[in-house]
Amino acid sequence: ARTLKPLEAQSSQHCSPCRHAVFYDFCSLHQRCRDSGGEPLLAGGSGWYPSEEALHRRALCHISALYSHPQTWVFLLNTKASAETFLSRGWCYCEALWAMSGKRPGMVLDISRDSGAAADWFDFVDECRSLSCRAAPVTPDVFAAQLEEKCFSHGEDRPLVARLYRIGFEARFAGLTRLEYHGLGWGAAEAKTLAATLASGAAPRLRFLSLDGNVLGCAGTASIAEAMPWVPLQELRLGANCIRDDGAKALAAALPKALSLTRLYLGANAIGDDGAMTLAAALLQAASLQELYIDLDLAHAPGALALQSACTAHGVCLRRRLRE
Repeated sequence: ARTLKPLEAQSSQHCSPCRHAVFYDFCSLHQRCRDSGGEPLLAGGSGWYPSEEALHRRALCHISALYSHPQTWVFLLNTKASAETFLSRGWCYCEALWAMSGKRPGMVLDISRDSGAAADWFDFVDECRSLSCRAAPVTPDVFAAQLEEKCFSHGEDRPLVARLYRIGFEARFAGLTRLEYHGLGWGAAEAKTLAATLASGAAPRLRFLSLDGNVLGCAGTASIAEAMPWVPLQELRLGANCIRDDGAKALAAALPKALSLTRLYLGANAIGDDGAMTLAAALLQAASLQELYIDLDLAHAPGALALQSACTAHGVCLRRRLRE
């Protein structure tokens, strides 16, 4: 109840207050709490009434939409004592991945961080933004393999959960046009996982990908570069990711194959002369690129000049910031 108070207070400030619905995990679904004769049990039940079973099965087919919808907030209770246990359980792991895969960072909140001191909803979100536990999205095949190591109260649920994850994942990713994973602290491992998911063709309509403010480094950047030809990206944001020359070279190699990319953001990185020169050479074949944002050191004048010359020759708008 305390968690919802800031949201209620924020909504009441509007001329037309918003209405909110709360879905409380499995408690909102009919559970197997009856004996073989249909009598209610306090614990250890094994069945439903026929009408309850019908509603339960229908709900399972749509439950992923509540977790993965871009406009729903998901609250996690991810305490140190329960986090490992929570993600080791098959159902919980599935629900967590649904929630984390396609939402903006501020839509998944770890309410164990709530101190009770938030002045309003925005303070509450800042305090509870769940960053450290955000996992990169995985394909249904990878998820099914991971599920073999997860535990279930009812072992027969394992194939059901794998099937439901596939249904939910494919339904959500098939229509995604934007993915925002900025400021999550992701490194090379998460970048590799994300790249594998994108390269599988899971997001055929993806136009915008933001990974600003992570720590991908050159290895993570190379993974993203390898996936670029497989998604119709128009804008890729990789600002402030500790990218150096090797990362820039990986992106340069991918640019001719990224046929729809029009904007590339590389600001607040450490790309030097070699990286800038390689990017400049790649512009010859990057027919779709229209805007390039990059920071360059004044000490690397040859690279900066080459990039400026190439952008001018090929009609690319170069927005650069020179570092002292």
